[in-house]
Amino acid sequence: MEIKPKYRIYPSLLDSFQDYLDAEILWDQFYGSSEEPAMTVAEFEEKQYRELLDSINRVPFESEAASRGTCLNEIVDLINGQTDTRENVAVKSLKLSPDQTLIAAAQGRYMFFFDAGFCRELAARYKGAARQVFLKAVITTAYGPVELYGYADEILRDVIYDIKSTGRYDFGKYERHWQRHVYPYCAIEGGYMDSVAGFEYTAVKMAGGTTRTPLLSGDIIPEYYTYDHRESTERVRDICERFIEFLEFNREKITDKKIFGADV
Repeated sequence: MEIKPKYRIYPSLLDSFQDYLDAEILWDQFYGSSEEPAMTVAEFEEKQYRELLDSINRVPFESEAASRGTCLNEIVDLINGQTDTRENVAVKSLKLSPDQTLIAAAQGRYMFFFDAGFCRELAARYKGAARQVFLKAVITTAYGPVELYGYADEILRDVIYDIKSTGRYDFGKYERHWQRHVYPYCAIEGGYMDSVAGFEYTAVKMAGGTTRTPLLSGDIIPEYYTYDHRESTERVRDICERFIEFLEFNREKITDKKIFGADV
């Protein structure tokens, strides 16, 4: 008999919740060295709170950085054999000369021009991988069953990958993100994989995209984590319970009821 979840949560929501919990740490990273910070700690925490609620309520927003990352993911998958793109992304290869090819990609009002050689180098890391794999599993908590779900970028043999494009990178940047726990948990508990050796955030430190240097390329930096199923299960259960307490305390502000298990 299938268990009806009381809550439905995807990992980027847990990332937004973690950012809210870490508001003081993040404020210090962004503004700690400034003599005249753009906002106080309290104002920054309020900003994180509003952004978390917007994420829960699926408030539409446009972000150049997010669109750039989406376009790069699509290019990687097209190079590796995907036959079409998601409906709101357009990709076209343009040959500038016998020696130079660029890949133009657009989402919404944003258009990007990627160096084709760089894109092929990135895509080669995932040759033969399963792409955009939907994973789902239930975890028990003190507040009832929670359905965890989402799309893993790439799965190759016993490693799950998430491609992250960024303008700035320090090692360990994604340590407190939750895909590295949630997706392997779902892969095993959902019966998609017998075991998971590890999870890699493939950080792509982007360069270019300016008037002087329009073509985007970047440094590829693997951030790899060995996966321990027992440890990650307990970590995921704990963060889910903390997040549920937040959800219930703010229930009247939440308009998207799918998170409360509604079939919508």
